[in-house]
Amino acid sequence: MLKNIDIKEIDFYKLYEINCLSNSEGNIYHDKKYFYKIYKNMPSYIIKRKELKINMLDGYDIENVILPKGKLKLNGKFKGIYSDYIKTSHSLYDFKQINNKLSDYLKIINECTTTLKNIHENEIVVSDLSFDNIIFDKNYKHYFIDFESCSLNNVVGDKIPLLTQDYVKYRQCDYEVDYNFDRLSMLLSFIFSIFYKEIFEIDEYEYDKLSEKIKTLKNMKKIFIELKKRYKDLPYIPYMDELIEKDEQYTFTRY
Repeated sequence: MLKNIDIKEIDFYKLYEINCLSNSEGNIYHDKKYFYKIYKNMPSYIIKRKELKINMLDGYDIENVILPKGKLKLNGKFKGIYSDYIKTSHSLYDFKQINNKLSDYLKIINECTTTLKNIHENEIVVSDLSFDNIIFDKNYKHYFIDFESCSLNNVVGDKIPLLTQDYVKYRQCDYEVDYNFDRLSMLLSFIFSIFYKEIFEIDEYEYDKLSEKIKTLKNMKKIFIELKKRYKDLPYIPYMDELIEKDEQYTFTRY
């Protein structure tokens, strides 16, 4: 059951502020027990939609998903959320700086895919699915975060990832924020994490060259070609676990 906290009762001098360039929704803090997110510069209709979805999420319990524990209120008005704090966590984009084995990276992505399938089985679309919003701890256990932007019960998500925004703009296509959209977002995040480029910036020669070293990219070649085309409709995107090669020997170069 959701429990509300009055922002006036929070001692901000005892909190640690998190500088997160990828999150423009608000200020984020933690006290080693909870994350606190206070929304800023957000239209009132988005605030209302987020509060509605947080109410809908109350009672859900999905493994490896950090759901809001309650609301932050100021003078009775909804201003943000708080959720469990994950100690010593990093975004999935940072994985290669900590562990340079592709096989280990793909293992955690495979596990994330299992969680994504579980989310979809609960009839929820993540909407804002990017590797910035998947974190892992020192034991390589992953968690989906920023879940209040999801779509459920016919209430559409209020945010989609920048990578996916750029892609649908490049492709000039119609789209729905659905399960296929989530799978697309995960695939685009993976490709960006490998090439440090968005998909429309990668030519076929560059892709094929790295595919000689990374078998998973070979498995994705047909989809890569389809995604480069400018058809009006998005193609079907498989889950990542259908594409991942289990015996990869490649190691990343650390920068």
